[in-house]
Amino acid sequence: DTIIEQSKGRLTSSNVEDSQAVQFVLLTILKRLLILLHPFMPFITEEIWLLLNKNKYVESDKTSDEKLLIIKEWPII
Repeated sequence: DTIIEQSKGRLTSSNVEDSQAVQFVLLTILKRLLILLHPFMPFITEEIWLLLNKNKYVESDKTSDEKLLIIKEWPII
């Protein structure tokens, strides 16, 4: 919540590079959170992941099975 609130000013700024950097960070956080929440909320997280994939925000591989969140690797810190 705090990260999103602090990002709002930078998202609407006229500096395109800064705005894109914030978008990248927020998208990375969202993808990691979806992976971490998937064991507890599989249907919701899978649906959000597929929407991101449909909009090309998630790296899609060659086969459709590899686009599913359920087979993604657990994030390594």
